[in-house]
Amino acid sequence: MRKLLTGIVLLLSPFIFFFAVQNASADTNTKTNQTVVLAKDQIVNSDYLIKGNAVDILGTVNGDVYVAGGTVSVEGTINGDLLVIGGNINVKGSIAGNARIIGGDIIITGSIGKNLSVLGGSSNFTETAKVGGSMAGAGGAFTFYGPIGKDIRIAGGQVTLRNVIGGNVFAYVGQLTVSPNADIAGDVTYWSNQKAEVAPGAAIKGKITQNVLPKNTTPRIESTKFTSIIPAIVTFVIFGKIISFLASFIIGILFIRLFPICTQKIVNSIKTGFWKNVGIGLLTAIVTPIVIFLLFCTIIGIPLAVFGGILYVFSLYVAHIVAALVIGKWAIKYISKKDHINWSLLVGLVIYGILSIIPVLGWLFSIVFVGAGLGAILIEKKYSYAQLRAKNLI
Repeated sequence: MRKLLTGIVLLLSPFIFFFAVQNASADTNTKTNQTVVLAKDQIVNSDYLIKGNAVDILGTVNGDVYVAGGTVSVEGTINGDLLVIGGNINVKGSIAGNARIIGGDIIITGSIGKNLSVLGGSSNFTETAKVGGSMAGAGGAFTFYGPIGKDIRIAGGQVTLRNVIGGNVFAYVGQLTVSPNADIAGDVTYWSNQKAEVAPGAAIKGKITQNVLPKNTTPRIESTKFTSIIPAIVTFVIFGKIISFLASFIIGILFIRLFPICTQKIVNSIKTGFWKNVGIGLLTAIVTPIVIFLLFCTIIGIPLAVFGGILYVFSLYVAHIVAALVIGKWAIKYISKKDHINWSLLVGLVIYGILSIIPVLGWLFSIVFVGAGLGAILIEKKYSYAQLRAKNLI
């Protein structure tokens, strides 16, 4: 799982910079291949958006921070929320609000005032780390040397608890370890085929409950046994939906903040030519897999087919985020005349998620709106490419 999640993050980073190049037609001074530093004596009195191969935040930000980078280090003070995506991430400073982190290797040594959400290959919370609120995460390995103020909801291969947990623990794990220094205020409920290793001296105020995952040892499962695992399956699906929603929201916020002009053009394209975009998007969605298959058949075209396949899947993923943003904007305009783009994304993702699970109609809804989003992305790519060519930038 760790290798898989690390791979996803590493694959994601080049596409972020790919979209940055498309934005160059509007901001030719933007650099992506660089080390970016916010010095220790610098103070930013607004939201702070930054991207680079290596990012070091040493100063103070009186607002929210949005970061995309290969290596990210946050040592300063953020008096707002932190949203970051990268390969290697180290949070050493103080975060007053919430932190949302997607990375390969994540180390937390500082303090987070509110809630923390993590999607990573491995996550290590040192003895100096502190989370004031709840923690939700998915990844390969988690080690908690620092205290967590409220509940932990986690899915991982290896989870180790070594400090104070102020609430309940819910975990889908390969192996759960509770060390002698652990002090858990609530219940520990975990889903695993391995019995949790609870060391002598560990304090668990509530009860500890193991839910054994079913093993596919026989091709047929009796209905009574299947019925008994339905609650676990439902809980797992809900947890997966939450993680998917969180990842979509974080990536959507990063796109909005880092590439606002490109995003706005795509949204406007959907609004002004919805069915045209649907047609272009659906045609592309059907033709592209055929082209990729033919490239595979030529043998020499396999590298191009692999690259095209990755770009195709990623474009579809971004398309559903863009579609959700448009849906949210349509919904928000009936509530407020102001354009609250972050709220639009949040509301849109909720509406999209609810409608997409409706049998039959949900599938049709998803196909139409993802098609519209994909079509708009392709049109904007073509327009941006033409502009860059005209200016001899590529």
